[in-house]
Amino acid sequence: MKKWLALIGLLILAVILYNLDLAKIASILVGINLGFFALGVVLDLGSAVLKAKKWQVLVNVEQRVLTFWRAVEYFFSGFFLSILTPGRVGDLARALYLKRETNNLGESLSTVILDRLIDVVLLFSLGFVAIVSFTAIFGKEIMPIELLFGLSALLVIFGLLILKKNFIGFFLKPFFNAFVPEKFKESLKMTFDGFYGFFGKIRAHPKRLAGASAIGLFTWFMAFFSSYLFILALGIEIEF
Repeated sequence: MKKWLALIGLLILAVILYNLDLAKIASILVGINLGFFALGVVLDLGSAVLKAKKWQVLVNVEQRVLTFWRAVEYFFSGFFLSILTPGRVGDLARALYLKRETNNLGESLSTVILDRLIDVVLLFSLGFVAIVSFTAIFGKEIMPIELLFGLSALLVIFGLLILKKNFIGFFLKPFFNAFVPEKFKESLKMTFDGFYGFFGKIRAHPKRLAGASAIGLFTWFMAFFSSYLFILALGIEIEF
C-alpha cells in the first residue's frame, strides 16, 4: 500500500512539474532571501510540532495515553500522507495510529475531529475580528455586520447540534437499521459511543480544551508570520 501511495505521489509531482515554467521558477529562487526563507521554514516546523502537542493535550484528557514524541510521529505521518493523497486521509491515518494506544476507533476519531475543529473555529474567530476591526478603523465594509453575526450564530448552532449524541443518533438510526449489516452493527455502535464519549470527557475538563485552544491560537500566529517571511524572501512588497 505504501509503495502505491509513493508511486501516486511521484506521478502527481511529475504532472505538476511538467506544467510549470521551471525556468521562471529557477530565476525566482536564485534571488530568494535565504535568511527570511530559513526562518519561515523553522517557524513552519515549530508550528507543526506545536500542533502535535495540541493534539496530545486533547488525547490525554483523563490519563496519559500518548507521549509527546509519539504524537509528533503520528502527526507528521498523517501530514505526509495528506500530501500524497487527496482529501483529509492524513487525519484518518492519525486516528488509526492512535487506535493502537486507545483500542477505541470512535474516541480516536473524535480527538482528530476536535483538533481540526479548534483550528477552524480559531481561524473563523480571527477572521471575524479582522473584518470587524477593518470596518471600524477604515470605515469600509467588507461584509454587512448583520450578515456576519447571522452566519456566526448559525455556525455556533450547527456545531452545538452536531455535538448532541441523541440528536445525531435520531437521524442516523433509520439508515443504521436499514443499511448496516447485522455483523457490523455492534462494532459501529461501539465506535459511535466512543466518538461521543470523548466529547463528554473533554467537557468535564475545560482546562484541557482551553490549553489546546491557546496552543492552536499561537500556531495560527506562527503560520501568519511564516507566510509573511516567505513573501519577504521572494521580494514581494506589501503595502499596508
